[in-house]
Amino acid sequence: MIGAEVDGKIVGFVIVQIRQSVYKIQTPRTFAYFENIVVDENYRRKGIGTAIFQEAVKLAKEQGATSIELKVWSFNTAAINFYQSLGMSVQSLTMEKTL
Repeated sequence: MIGAEVDGKIVGFVIVQIRQSVYKIQTPRTFAYFENIVVDENYRRKGIGTAIFQEAVKLAKEQGATSIELKVWSFNTAAINFYQSLGMSVQSLTMEKTL
């Protein structure tokens, strides 16, 4: 976990998991999965999310990861735009049908 602190208060964090490909049909690889990138609403648009992301990337590289993955809801356009501004692109889509 990587956190951001302002005046003694935790204002953001990300959980970083280093994973290996698990299916035999996949090319063996080591990747970082970023879970729950969060910045307090009162501290957004101040560079905190970018700083957390960059520190997480640094940690991932140190652990041998060759790529990063994360999930984001399709309705969360602000998050999608943020991740794209950091060089991320869509890898896959999760489909659903309400029954």
